[in-house]
Amino acid sequence: MSNYYDTFLARMTADGFNYKDQIEHLARRNFDAYLAETPTAVQITYDYNDYKVAIVENKQDEFRLSKLMLSSVKDYFPIGALIKWEYYSPLDSPENFWIVWKQQQNSIQDHYVNYISRCNHKLKWIDDHGVRHEQYVYEFSSKENMIRATFKSRVQEIIASEPNKFMEIIMPFTEDIKREQRFIVDGEAWYVIEFDSSSVDGITYITLGEDKKDLQNDLLFVKGDKEELADYKNENKFYISLVNSEPEVERGTSYVIKPYYYEMGILKDNTEFNFYIEDYLVGSGTFYEQEYNEDTKVVIKLKSNEDIKLEVNISVKDEVITNSLYKIIGDNNIKWGKTAIYSVVLEENGNISNVEDYVYYTINNEDLAFCESEDNIGYVTANKKRKIGKIILTAEGENFSIEKEIQITSLW
Repeated sequence: MSNYYDTFLARMTADGFNYKDQIEHLARRNFDAYLAETPTAVQITYDYNDYKVAIVENKQDEFRLSKLMLSSVKDYFPIGALIKWEYYSPLDSPENFWIVWKQQQNSIQDHYVNYISRCNHKLKWIDDHGVRHEQYVYEFSSKENMIRATFKSRVQEIIASEPNKFMEIIMPFTEDIKREQRFIVDGEAWYVIEFDSSSVDGITYITLGEDKKDLQNDLLFVKGDKEELADYKNENKFYISLVNSEPEVERGTSYVIKPYYYEMGILKDNTEFNFYIEDYLVGSGTFYEQEYNEDTKVVIKLKSNEDIKLEVNISVKDEVITNSLYKIIGDNNIKWGKTAIYSVVLEENGNISNVEDYVYYTINNEDLAFCESEDNIGYVTANKKRKIGKIILTAEGENFSIEKEIQITSLW
């Protein structure tokens, strides 16, 4: 008797213990059946995983700038998520990506209703630390006709259209954009007038005003190259470097990662870093040593500012031929009248040591600087002739001849 009752109870409560739960479970099954049969079903990619959703027209959007993406309750897409749908050529075209900017909440949550808009730009910029960033964004205005949307009050309705010289953009949440940040979009320069990353969780909203191109610091069209980038000269003014950027390690052996940190072209000694594997902090200090048995990606972040980072892929081989890599270590920039010191290091399977054999240093342009060699050290002094430019420093030893590019800069 108890077995019959248990079976009866299981059947009666399979969809929930109350009427609301039962209705919700039934509605979810109906949506799953709809998703399996509807011609509007498509496959999308989000966070490297594939999902099946239905994408339909947003009939309330008279401008046809957005669509509705219907997804199972098992597949949640947060506001600000970038989904990939419809393959254009090239594959990294902004038109392949759509941003989720609103979600509809129902009393019976049988599926999710996501409002999405197709991205139309890949925004590129250099932040205050000289780090390059790229992000797909949705620009919902133009230089002549801006369609305003009030995201600050969570009202995503299109309410006005007026002529102006502004551009408004929504993008996934970011903390890497500040006021006055400059961009080049579609061949024209812009700067940030205002931004809002708090009104809508997961979304950053920015307003851009028209700016002028900086012929000295911006990357402009050169010989058919279509890439343009504002403040290009500031890229990598803070960066992390390795002697061997593509290390190969014999399986089951240890490898030492020894980074170097440059700030405004000046090498900073004894800098400390954080080392991450799969988002887990695995070490801190001036170097990191570990035994490797499989290919591993290690992310090196500056301890004092983790926005400055470098990824290194460790390739594990059953047998590795010992490679000797030589590199000149020292400042990338020298100001007028100042002297910089250079040395050569040798990297062999993660072991870095100073070259003890005789090293002779020369430069290719004595009109900008002069060079001296003493005890395997190179001393390069920039002239006081108020000339700027690049020189090539060459270090020669018994088994190597290597070069380093150095920029001669002004005092200010």
